[in-house]
Amino acid sequence: MKILIVDDNANDRRLLKYIVEKKGHDAQEAEDGLQGLRITRNQKPDLVISDVLMPVMDGFEFLRAVKGDDAVKSIPFMFYSASYNADKDVALALSLGAAAYIVKPKEPAEIWNEVESTLDKSRKEKVMAAKQIEDDAEYLKRYREVLTIKLEEKVKELETTEKALRLNEDRLETLFKLTQMTSLPEGELADFALEEAVRLTRSRVGYLHFYSEDLKSLILYSWSKNALKECTAANTSHYPLDSAGVWADCIRLRKPVIHNDYQSLPGRKGYPEGHFQVKRHMSVPIMDGKTIVAVAGVGNKEEPYNDTDVRQLSLFMSSMWGILKQKRGQQEIYDLASIIRTIPDAVCSIDATGRFVSWNKAAENLFGYTEKEIIGQNILVIMPPDLGVREVEHCVGTLNETGVISSYETTRIKRDGSRIPVELTAVALRDDTGKPVRYASIMKDISERKKLEEQLLQAQKMEAIGLFAGGVAHDFNNLLSAIIGYGELALLKMSGDDPLRNNIDTILEGANQAAHLTKDLLLFSRKQVAERKPDDLNGILSKAEKFLRRVIGEDIEFKTILPDKSLSILADSHQIRQVLMNLATNARDAMPNGGSFTVVAELISLSADSIAATGGFKPGSYAIMTVSDTGKGMSAETRKRIFEPFFTTKEVGKGTGLGLSVVYAIVKQHDGFINVYSEPGLGTTFKIYLPLLETQVQEETLLPKEEIPGGNETVLLAEDSEPVRELIRVILTRFGYSVIEAVDGQDAVTKFMENKEKIQFFLCDLIMPRMNGKEAYDNIVRIMPGIKVLFMSGYSRGIAEDKLAIRDDMPLISKPVVPRELLTQIRAILDKS
Repeated sequence: MKILIVDDNANDRRLLKYIVEKKGHDAQEAEDGLQGLRITRNQKPDLVISDVLMPVMDGFEFLRAVKGDDAVKSIPFMFYSASYNADKDVALALSLGAAAYIVKPKEPAEIWNEVESTLDKSRKEKVMAAKQIEDDAEYLKRYREVLTIKLEEKVKELETTEKALRLNEDRLETLFKLTQMTSLPEGELADFALEEAVRLTRSRVGYLHFYSEDLKSLILYSWSKNALKECTAANTSHYPLDSAGVWADCIRLRKPVIHNDYQSLPGRKGYPEGHFQVKRHMSVPIMDGKTIVAVAGVGNKEEPYNDTDVRQLSLFMSSMWGILKQKRGQQEIYDLASIIRTIPDAVCSIDATGRFVSWNKAAENLFGYTEKEIIGQNILVIMPPDLGVREVEHCVGTLNETGVISSYETTRIKRDGSRIPVELTAVALRDDTGKPVRYASIMKDISERKKLEEQLLQAQKMEAIGLFAGGVAHDFNNLLSAIIGYGELALLKMSGDDPLRNNIDTILEGANQAAHLTKDLLLFSRKQVAERKPDDLNGILSKAEKFLRRVIGEDIEFKTILPDKSLSILADSHQIRQVLMNLATNARDAMPNGGSFTVVAELISLSADSIAATGGFKPGSYAIMTVSDTGKGMSAETRKRIFEPFFTTKEVGKGTGLGLSVVYAIVKQHDGFINVYSEPGLGTTFKIYLPLLETQVQEETLLPKEEIPGGNETVLLAEDSEPVRELIRVILTRFGYSVIEAVDGQDAVTKFMENKEKIQFFLCDLIMPRMNGKEAYDNIVRIMPGIKVLFMSGYSRGIAEDKLAIRDDMPLISKPVVPRELLTQIRAILDKS
């Protein structure tokens, strides 16, 4: 049986592969959803196990693509992923067709039980795609909610990890400080060690006793400062082992002991007079080989003590004992290298000439050099050429002056030449004269953190663009309403051969293009749904040709090649033109010295065998639009990123990085797919595949201008923009209506109360000061339940529904307002029984 494992975390892939292969099955691996999708389509595994949060394509998009592909949708698909909001994660996964969702972490046996259950279910009943979420807006809403929670919790998880790292760094830094304090008297050295142990374990009090095997007695050596303040019984210096009670448990057991509920201990002896209350207590034996030489203890931490606290106290006090042994001439200081080797981050040190003298296992794993290969080499071997000597001089200068560098973010070079972001903490190690002789450092790989920060920043940018787009759409469409409305009215008064008619047509054409710019912003921010209808691709390209020639410029040869046969597609013609405009703009910038730009339309049929080569969509007939240029071309690395939001290769101020993101979004909304072919110096070709309609597009017949409907009803008009309100009043009165004007929602309710016997229709803007249009309508409809209404908005319907909760059955006309459309809608609503 073949099982595909898709996870960007190598350790998790390794665990799952081990489980699968141990059970006698074949395991295939992929590092992200896109790679997993290719393998699924090519290899057709018996089961797919995927993580959710991955680069390039995440698990939900991967699942959605699999269940949308007839060739592979019956393959059982399950998630193995961390979940911080399990209900939402599982609900979305199951709604997209997942068979199961295993929450990390799990024991191997539990994981395999889930896998067997899923496989058994797939054998008994054919696994097909679950009902897809038909509303893209609903899917995107739920998808963003789940992804945002995962990103937030991933950041929290990273912060928790960073806290642990800072504690490790703090411990190591303190250990380094301790190694430099050998000239201090023993008492000061022990007092420093004890105070640091209390701080590192977040305790309130601490003590250090030496232990005499011969006397079987604890001999007080040091109390922490806070213990001396709180305990007047701290003068006792000898504690016989037999009468020491629970304080000597770690000696009797020869291991660390934690008492997190001191009051309930049966062996508790009680307190001497003047002793403070003990809530929690932890003690560790300090060993010299197999001999216990001392006992260190801490107490009254706010939270329960744990194994981490044991390690902190044991490590620190053992190191202190090693220094004390050196001072007493008993033996050399403990070899801190053995401790450093256990730290999960890269730890190394260099001598005063800049050559490596130590290199732990984690450094080998991170950089690819073994200890044998790196010792003796200059530190510049892992430094980027653009940093090199300059950064070494800066760091060494800082260390010589201050002795320490904390949490310094920089870049290093691995053996394979790749760059890696690291967080550096370093200390200067000095001889007895105070002269720096070595420099020790810890380097933490922060690639994952940087990736998460970038993802979070991208999410914030997307949200900001959404808010900006909504505001622009509302205000800009109000301005364009007046331009387009009065232009349309002027055309209605002109004869067909009026010489000024062409000028007004040009003005309206530009205004309509400006209105569509707001739709592009809304499309990019996922707030605008494409207005698709049957259309002929040849006709769309023919109409766009004039604009494309203006964009591409006179120094570039431009030609279109269209087939004789109509290419019927379901499309928003403006958005298809916008795709062409964006591609033409990029092509022009790629050919500063001239060249050729070609647009070709043709019919193509994709078989099941060919879909993998074209991007993996369903077999069938497609209208293919090929847009090519003879410009600079691009590298493979650039091709991978061109559809990312905000990615651009242009100079600052010459590109936003949004153009191809908009292209990609439009093609996806049209159920199509896009491929790009390019090499440096050989130009670029985009192939856009759009599903072909079986029926031919009928010629659209326009309503003759004498058939524009009017009426004699009284309309209550509520609009806060004076130019728009004046325009609509002119339109309505010209076609027979009586108009009562209101400047906002509150004013509309007041005017209605004054004229309710003669008002038959309510026309109102949705977003207004004091009271919005929906609230005004709710007030009016309670008084006159049968009143007819038409809302207006510069926002898209999706935003209007989100902001004001208008229902699907409530009529809404988008700004800018076109007179013919407005009058037609009003008449239709009034005539509807």
